[in-house]
Amino acid sequence: MKKITCWAKIEKIKDKEGKIIGENISHNHFSEGWCEEEYPLPIKDEYSNQKAWKDQKWKKKYARLVDNKVLYEETSNEA
Repeated sequence: MKKITCWAKIEKIKDKEGKIIGENISHNHFSEGWCEEEYPLPIKDEYSNQKAWKDQKWKKKYARLVDNKVLYEETSNEA
């Protein structure tokens, strides 16, 4: 049983005039362990696109990986 953090990015949905009409939450990736950060940290410094993650809105859920299946914790922490 391995602890993981499931990260999803929250993006604003805008209409043709640029007015925000909703949000789209999409799975992005898993991190090993249960992360305390409010956003995922870059894997390596040379991945410059990952440095922009701190300026984006994220949702995280704690889970365990068991037999290649994701089992979410009841007390998931959402950023």
